[in-house]
Amino acid sequence: MSVFFEDLRTAYQVGEAVTVRDLPHGTNDVLVRTSWGEVYSAALVNGVARVEGLPIGTHAFEARSADGELIDEEFVGVRGRRRDGPPVADQSRMPASA
Repeated sequence: MSVFFEDLRTAYQVGEAVTVRDLPHGTNDVLVRTSWGEVYSAALVNGVARVEGLPIGTHAFEARSADGELIDEEFVGVRGRRRDGPPVADQSRMPASA
């Protein structure tokens, strides 16, 4: 479990922005990786990361240094509806080779 990302919730709804203020020292970039390899870049403004448009599924929220090294990561889920169970990958978005 990460000591950072204290304001990162475990689950968000589709269309909801993920905003995180508690980033590790030295964070230069924040990426969100889906379980099937898509990468979403977060906007990083004044030490606050914000990413929108994440698909349903469980994703890795990554803080990276200026040289691209992984500083810390935590998992975050995106659900279709609040009452949905734990998110799984959207099969329609997975590459045919998966």
